[in-house]
Amino acid sequence: RPIYFEPEPDPVEFLDLSNVARCVGARVKQSSAPDYRVGKIIRVEHGTLEVTVQWWDTTYDPLEVGELAYVDGTPGDPAEIPIPEELEGLRVRSQYGRTGVVRKAIRRRRGEPLLVIVRWDPHPFQAGSLGQDGALEFVRSPDLRLVSKSIREYIISEPPPPPPTPPEPEPEEEPPPPPERMRSMNDFEELNDYLKYVEDMFKKHGGANGARVMYMEDVPYAGIHKGMLGTIKQYVNRDELQVKWDDFEKRWVNLRRLQIYETADKAFLYIEDLPDPIYCDGGGRSGPGNDVVANFEGAALPRRCKCFVLMTKIRTKYAGRNQHFVAWGSAPTPGSMAVARRSVDFRLSATGNLEYGEHTGAMAGGWRQATCTPRLTLCDNKWHSVTLVRQDTGFIWFYCDGELVGQGCLTADLPPGLTDSAKSYRWSKKDSVFAGDVGPLRIFDQELSIQQVRAYEKLAGTPRFSD
Repeated sequence: RPIYFEPEPDPVEFLDLSNVARCVGARVKQSSAPDYRVGKIIRVEHGTLEVTVQWWDTTYDPLEVGELAYVDGTPGDPAEIPIPEELEGLRVRSQYGRTGVVRKAIRRRRGEPLLVIVRWDPHPFQAGSLGQDGALEFVRSPDLRLVSKSIREYIISEPPPPPPTPPEPEPEEEPPPPPERMRSMNDFEELNDYLKYVEDMFKKHGGANGARVMYMEDVPYAGIHKGMLGTIKQYVNRDELQVKWDDFEKRWVNLRRLQIYETADKAFLYIEDLPDPIYCDGGGRSGPGNDVVANFEGAALPRRCKCFVLMTKIRTKYAGRNQHFVAWGSAPTPGSMAVARRSVDFRLSATGNLEYGEHTGAMAGGWRQATCTPRLTLCDNKWHSVTLVRQDTGFIWFYCDGELVGQGCLTADLPPGLTDSAKSYRWSKKDSVFAGDVGPLRIFDQELSIQQVRAYEKLAGTPRFSD
């Protein structure tokens, strides 16, 4: 199940008192005022929730009635004020309530209004009154997420509601039980007895439509060859049924040519005579460190023959590095502390592709590898059945979830001197640990057909590990 992390609360939605100080240095404007003064927040008083704004020096504005109508210490009509030099340094107040000191005053031409630059006094804003006399709007802020947001939204706001309680994780669905074995056509002395058995299975297990069948005649019929699988689409009687054959067309055939392969409810499956594995054990949880690995005690590879089959099930959600889920290393040499390089590794690549490799122990060119193409992505936190068939010639077949997914070719000889047990990491350095779950391992000392591989994968079921 993917791991989720709770995101940090967005300051646009809420800014508690401990974070109000982030507003210091923000450029603001009072858009509701007619003169649109622009300034910068220089202080935040947490106790009274006051925000002090230092308005910037204005550019040259005319000092006349309607602009700077009141001049402290200068009686009379502002139009009859003293010459500019005498005005500098005087305190003024605008009709919008701001106070300040005249820094410079000039008159460009005779008869034109007097122009001044005013150093305005810092002005405190009560947080409770913001939005009544005019809200401060952010123009630019050290925290760009505050831009164009009213300061009132950050200072006067209700505490955010508690985060919703995450829903309880849904329990994993109980995997279906392994199918039971379907009786073969050869198990009946009379053909009619077999046909009655098939019709009885249709009635008890989901009907005929949707059931899987296999063509059993040695002689091809209408492009259908022995061993082809198909799904029943329409069933009239034992002499007339329409089958959609895999990777082929629909054909009408009679039931006498067919072996029922799987019932519609998947409760019964036709299985050929299957060889017994020479090893079936081990598995468990593994990784991500080498302190927890899946062990396969006594899982020795066949020594008398070079042909073998490895079959297991894996589940992981990790990627980014190689992960060895079944690996053999070099057996220790008596009296020597050296670690040899010889190994056999069945693993996932950094991207989740299926790989198999053998190391002969040579310093140069000792590693030989076969890889699935096109590439797979098995790090999706789902169970996958993986099977490797190694022929005595060194030819490699990869199967995943019952399908042939790749092939390759190595040398015929296996590396000698391997361990009699396997683990879910790289033996030489005890790294590249498989991070996930590994099912029991089955080893066969003979080649399996694709039908036998599919049968064993379904009979194996889904591994279950206790927490």
